[in-house]
Order: sequence, then C-alpha cells, then structure tokens
Amino acid sequence: FYLVTLVDSTTYRVVEITGAPNSPTVLGSDTLGSQQGTWSVGTIFLSGAPQSGTNVTIDTVAPRIMNAVYRSGHIYCTLTCDGDSDGDSDVFWAKIATTSGVTNGGTNLADSGFIKGSTSGAWTFMPSININSRGEILICYTQSSSSQFPDMRYVFRNPSDASGFFQGPVVA
Repeated sequence: FYLVTLVDSTTYRVVEITGAPNSPTVLGSDTLGSQQGTWSVGTIFLSGAPQSGTNVTIDTVAPRIMNAVYRSGHIYCTLTCDGDSDGDSDVFWAKIATTSGVTNGGTNLADSGFIKGSTSGAWTFMPSININSRGEILICYTQSSSSQFPDMRYVFRNPSDASGFFQGPVVA
C-alpha cells in the first residue's frame, strides 16, 4: 500500500505500508521534490475557479492528490495547482516509479506534466487518472472560466505516445 502526501509546495512524500490491515508495517518513506525536475507543481493554488454567469467560484480542491492508481511498479496520480504561476489552475499528473521500493531513495519521477485550459483564462481542476492493462492512460478533469460554464473533459494517452504527451482534450 502506498500513500502520497504533500510536505510543502514542491515536495511530496511517498510512504510504503505492508501487512494485514490490523497490523500494518511502515516499510519506509521517500520524498519527491523540486530536486527531481518537473515534480515542482508551481504555486499551490487554493482559491476558487471562476464560472460563467456568477461570481460564485468552484473549489478546486488543490493541492490534494485526487486519486492514485498503482500498476506495473508505478503510481499514477493527479492534483490541481498553478504550474506556470499565471493565476489559472492547471492539472498536474505524475508517474512515480516504485520498483526499488521507497527506502533509501528508491522512488523517482518517471514522467509528469501539466494539462492547461484549452483557452486563455480557462482553469483545469479536480482531475482523476486511470491506466488499463494495455498502458493506456485517461485523465478526466473539469474546465471553467469567467465566460465558460464548468464542463467535464478528458485527455488520452497511448503507450506509444511520447513521454509527457496526451492527446487533445475531449468534452465528455
């Protein structure tokens, strides 16, 4: 069992736990931070996303990891942040390698990236990620702006796609 938790604006901790639920054992923990390159999520974004027709904003639930999936020695996870510090929230996704375990720096960032809004001023937030047995990845998220009502979108990635690449967004 793995836990991924926020330490500060550029550092997350991966904790590995084993054993039965009534007697768990913490095997160790490791940190992923800005020293690992693109893990830096930029500004931890805590204010609400705008939506058309009202001044009421939407809670982006940032910077919590919304979900994580484990497959073939990797943890896939997503969260909301402001990756480029432009004032609009972005979806951050990461693929964390755990094949060496978490003790003694055994985890590393295998791949990561951002999903920005498809128009200027659009916010992307509340992401979820999943991967199937073929290695195809889908990220679902919400997009809104002061001139756009919230809508659900998704992006898809084939195993043959370049590292960090997702195909264009689709409105669900």
